[in-house]
Amino acid sequence: MWCICWLSRGWLLNHSQTANGSTLPQVQLADGRALALGCDKLVFSPNTRVNVQHLSKAEYNGKWGKVVEYDRTAGRYVVALSAHQNLKLKPTNVRL
Repeated sequence: MWCICWLSRGWLLNHSQTANGSTLPQVQLADGRALALGCDKLVFSPNTRVNVQHLSKAEYNGKWGKVVEYDRTAGRYVVALSAHQNLKLKPTNVRL
């Protein structure tokens, strides 16, 4: 799976665990550098499976969906939860 990080294309390698127990995606950039970054610093490719988190509408929290696209103008992902339901989500509201 590929992603874009700060205008650089890279590949998702795995997740690294932080001291507080959360996980961060570890990305290898095209230039060879490997970085552990928060999801708000990445743009996931279409069809990436993501988990919805921290929404005020609690019924969506914990649900899984697929990225349809990233709307750069709005700064949000369009995530399909089902064939008939899409949500526009901030990067801070999606996790791998």
